[in-house]
Amino acid sequence: MGKKGKGKGGGAGGNAASGSQGGAQQTSAQSGNAQRQGQNPGQAQNQGQGQAQNPGQAQGRNPGQGQGQNPGQARVQNPGQAQSQNPALGQSQNPGQAQGQNPRQAQGQNPTAWGPGQNPGQNPGQGRGRGQNPGQGQGRGRGQNPSQGQGRGRGAPNPGFQPPIQHQGPAQVLPPGQAQGYASGPRQPPWGQPSPNPTQQGHPPGFASGSRAPQPSSWGQPSPNPTQQGQPPGSAPGPRPLQPSSWGQPSPPPAQGVPPQVVHGDTVQKSSAQSESSKGPQQAPSSSGDARVTPAGGQVSRAQPGKSFALPQRANCPPDPKVGRPIQLEVNHLLLQIRDPTVKIYHYDVAIDPDKPKRFMRLVMEEMQKKFYPRNFPGFDGKKNLYSKGPLPFNTEISEEVNVRDDERQDNKPKTFKVTIKLARNNISLQELFAYQKSGRSTSTPQDVIQALDVILRSAGSQRFVQVGRSFFCPPVSPMDLGNGMELWYGYFQSFIMGNKPYLNIDVAHKGFPTSQSLLKLLKAFDSRSATPEEAMKYNQHELERFIKGLKVEYQVPNIETSKRTYRVNGLRRNAFEERFQMGDDGKTITIGEYFAKHKGYQLRFPNLPCVHVGHREKDVLVPFELCVLLPGQATQKKLDEGQTAKMVKVAATNVQDRKNKIKEAMQRANVNASPQVKELGLSVATEFAKINGRILPAPKLAYYQNRTVQPMKGVWRGGQFRETRALKKWICLQICNIPREALSSFAENLRSEAGKVNMFMEKPDPPIIMDGRGNPQKILKDLRERLGELSKQGYQLVLVVISGYNKQIYGQVKQVAELQVGVLTQCVKDLTVTRRNNQATVHNIMLKINAKFNGINQVIDDSSKVKCFNNKVLVFGADVTHPSPDAKDIPSVAAVTASHDVKGFKYNMRIRLQAPRQEMIEDLEAIVYEQVGIYSKETGGLPQHVVFYRDGVSEGQFQQVLGIELTAIFKACARHSFKPKVTFLVVQKRHHTRFFPMNPRDSDDRNGNVPAGTIVDMEITHPNEIDFYLVSHASIQGVARPTKYHVLWDDANMSENDIQLMTYNLCHLFTRCDRAVSYPAPTYYAHLAASRGRVYLEGKSVRCEEKKDWVKESKIIQTALNFTQTSPMYFV
Repeated sequence: MGKKGKGKGGGAGGNAASGSQGGAQQTSAQSGNAQRQGQNPGQAQNQGQGQAQNPGQAQGRNPGQGQGQNPGQARVQNPGQAQSQNPALGQSQNPGQAQGQNPRQAQGQNPTAWGPGQNPGQNPGQGRGRGQNPGQGQGRGRGQNPSQGQGRGRGAPNPGFQPPIQHQGPAQVLPPGQAQGYASGPRQPPWGQPSPNPTQQGHPPGFASGSRAPQPSSWGQPSPNPTQQGQPPGSAPGPRPLQPSSWGQPSPPPAQGVPPQVVHGDTVQKSSAQSESSKGPQQAPSSSGDARVTPAGGQVSRAQPGKSFALPQRANCPPDPKVGRPIQLEVNHLLLQIRDPTVKIYHYDVAIDPDKPKRFMRLVMEEMQKKFYPRNFPGFDGKKNLYSKGPLPFNTEISEEVNVRDDERQDNKPKTFKVTIKLARNNISLQELFAYQKSGRSTSTPQDVIQALDVILRSAGSQRFVQVGRSFFCPPVSPMDLGNGMELWYGYFQSFIMGNKPYLNIDVAHKGFPTSQSLLKLLKAFDSRSATPEEAMKYNQHELERFIKGLKVEYQVPNIETSKRTYRVNGLRRNAFEERFQMGDDGKTITIGEYFAKHKGYQLRFPNLPCVHVGHREKDVLVPFELCVLLPGQATQKKLDEGQTAKMVKVAATNVQDRKNKIKEAMQRANVNASPQVKELGLSVATEFAKINGRILPAPKLAYYQNRTVQPMKGVWRGGQFRETRALKKWICLQICNIPREALSSFAENLRSEAGKVNMFMEKPDPPIIMDGRGNPQKILKDLRERLGELSKQGYQLVLVVISGYNKQIYGQVKQVAELQVGVLTQCVKDLTVTRRNNQATVHNIMLKINAKFNGINQVIDDSSKVKCFNNKVLVFGADVTHPSPDAKDIPSVAAVTASHDVKGFKYNMRIRLQAPRQEMIEDLEAIVYEQVGIYSKETGGLPQHVVFYRDGVSEGQFQQVLGIELTAIFKACARHSFKPKVTFLVVQKRHHTRFFPMNPRDSDDRNGNVPAGTIVDMEITHPNEIDFYLVSHASIQGVARPTKYHVLWDDANMSENDIQLMTYNLCHLFTRCDRAVSYPAPTYYAHLAASRGRVYLEGKSVRCEEKKDWVKESKIIQTALNFTQTSPMYFV
């Protein structure tokens, strides 16, 4: 090992600081000087006005709110000044007066003003808080529920959020989209094989020539060192050894037909006339003068945007008998039993100094527990939050030092940490879960309770397994190789969730981990065809460097045990002959290779390989490539390639019974009930799956040519002649791969034959053009521009491009040239499709795509199955945002919006925009919707009366944000067209781990034992009051079907639950690519495809993400270049 620049003689020794691990640090609430309410907040007296009916609203959870459940009956003059009955827990006579002159001001002089650096918190009336409860202590973190309070500090911006209830003083409202706070030598063996150390052959250290080395048969093996002699790689001191695998009724609904009422202080008034829609949608309750109207029928009052929104309630939906055959199901949710709901959970803020490396945090807290509170078993989240049943045996704060041994150091010297534990909150009550079950909203979940339970329930797994997000993994006995240095690990997913009852969701999990092996072996895994490692490195250095960057390696000089070190990789540098460093004070320098030969007695076998830059990034600590071994159990967020993904899916896709068995094994492995943290809190997790009731929706009839109908069965159907087609008179094949001419001719003829069967005229193609797809990418791009440019000028309607499946860049190159530069419609087909899959099913699916690209209509929902809302003009939107992979730092996110432009809802067009990386809200949605409404009006001859918007990729924590920004944008765009449509806004959620299993095997329709297509669940595991449901709309091809979850965020069209569900299911039958129902509605699927196409347009380009103007400019280039799609709007399918 060498250190460039000024250095001293012990080159292989020394320690470099480990690189910090990723992950945001989650700060939590601390008490500080925050003043709290009494132990019995429900008994707080409100200046002679009587006791509030809701303990969380008078002087309790939110003392600044001051109203009970019935605001008209419990008006409070000074709700923020109710005295605590336990002065010992507060430091003033007015515990509600957390900070400032106004007792209602939990933050400064204006409780609703957003100062710089403020973020919404959870408990606005309880002081200034940090982290999870910004309303309690000096705040630096981001509250889990941004709609309910304030805490100031370094939280992430939450545009459009405001506290739902505030008192006195004008509110300062942020507009949507804004937020504040944010050689020479002896003959060597074949590469990859160990070579004998010179000291083993009787040669002195530093020998450069001499006896001939042995000649092993293959490469990829490291030099001999102790980790390969009798023990597996990475078994040396390192991370803790891993063991192999082996919780009510809803509020009474208002009478049907009664117009919505406006709650205004303590009076109830009839709602006024409807305001202009340009002001945005209606908001949730606020005592600052806003009208509260639940969007369920009648006239809707739309207040100013930027505040919290009341979501539609199931009790307010029109009565409509639900359709479908009943089915009994099991679900992988385990009921969580709470023995004593009156238990108080204490929340402590933890500060550990130093706070790196992160692998020590849990070990440090284990030592603290053993030393200072051995009879208590609090749950720790591994970062900043500690939760315990009742108080820990010290005052509100403790600060002590503990020692933890560093297993990655050769001397095993203990490392000293200073730990400060400070009380942040002492009144987290499990009863909040029961209150939420009765009248809660998804935008005001008791997030502090949920987080506390989640941390406590994870305690067992986090101490015994490798934790990655919400999943836990352990090394398999026989790992499966995924290729390119990755292996498959098995584990389980665990998450606490709230439905009608509290549940623990457990599922199996699979993840690729870097294989523990020498870097030489890793290089061979990347390229086994090269004769030498130098040759392999020449072609794979960039990808290899990306792979190992950030991972830990163990470095050791053979036979020098004291040289063993663990480092984090920063990257690759020049080879051992070119890298030099200074030895001593005489100014002389020496190469890395010379240093190891003269001072370590080790002759480098592959000195021409790059050296590995390890340790602190600002220090030049370089070690030879051949002496590094990857450590096991390192989680990485790098995206798997196609081959790796295919192998993982093949293993993960099991039948229902196997999935159930694996989940039960995961339950036993997790062994949650044995955790002392769980026992201490009096929790118990059921050992059997929850049993629930579902329904199987009837599939819609589909109408084809001349209104001939087809009835789907088991999620599939045999399509007939297309409903509408266009003639394809001039087309040609462009071959960019090596396939027989006869195979291409046969494939083209089969396409023409299938076209005739589906009512589409297709002329014979012109003679194919053959182009060389090998060589420099720039040359390929140039040839593509020339070829496709000529074909476009010659008026070709379609170019069928045959590409190689091995060339990963060619598809993107074709689409960039054809759609952004030339303007010609293309259909890409892989070479194996032409040569090996040239059958009727394949060519039929290609014809489905070609007809849609030619603005045709394959099929529509028959009038007999049409949902009532489609008797009027309905414009259906789908929206999605795709983000770059976690390791990509200079690539923008791509937002895509698709919209129907025919009355039947089959034809769609799309608009894409580039925006800041990781930005989920669609920034330019108003302009997009305005444009799409114009297109719909032009194509159908009138404006839509109803807008249905399916939004993909939004989590529960973003509901208020998406309503404040995107729903408001929809209303503004429509106002610019001078009309006010009804709007139904749904969120589509696919990233969850809920799975259904039919209790009666005869209810299954496939060989894997899945639930039938159309299975829907809208009870028991769904929200107790709001409109949400799970729907399995498709027939699973492999593995266990994953239901899609839908949550209605807005509906002023007053649709029934039945109509919403049937409309969603019908739209799953209009996807143009196949004669099958798909797993989520076609508009959302198209939005995903459009976003993916936007990502294709960025391949090979460098878009600077530091400034908005860069990606805005690129967005304009892309959108302008797509003018040719006016005649082929569905070109992207």
